Amino acid sequence: MTIAELGRHSGVGVETVRYYQRLGLLAVPPFHARTYRRYGQESLAELEFVRHCKALGFSLKQVAVLVQMRRSRKGSCVKLHDQLAALSSDLDAKKHAIESQLQQVRALKEACGAGKPLADCAALASLERVTPEA
Repeated sequence: MTIAELGRHSGVGVETVRYYQRLGLLAVPPFHARTYRRYGQESLAELEFVRHCKALGFSLKQVAVLVQMRRSRKGSCVKLHDQLAALSSDLDAKKHAIESQLQQVRALKEACGAGKPLADCAALASLERVTPEA
């Protein structure tokens, strides 16, 4: 398949495929008939692996480490376990931050007496206050 077909099958654009290749996340196949590159099922599997890792929340640097693990398949999965543990901690921290934001927004919504003049809106007054968290 061509790079455009690879992108279509995986749901990314051609520039994303090229970007991932520049980062070493995707192997670059040799030219076919000296005019264009042909991508096979392994290229599609590798691109889907990268997309899945990104969807889970791994950074591109972390994905690069995971791609190398996938390619070599040598050693134990200790390094993968460590990567997953770090991501789990990061996601827990983000979850707590989002939960805090959600509580604040809900409190503001409750304070907002819909239909009152803005001059009397406690939610707007609260949003105007400068806080250390902002």
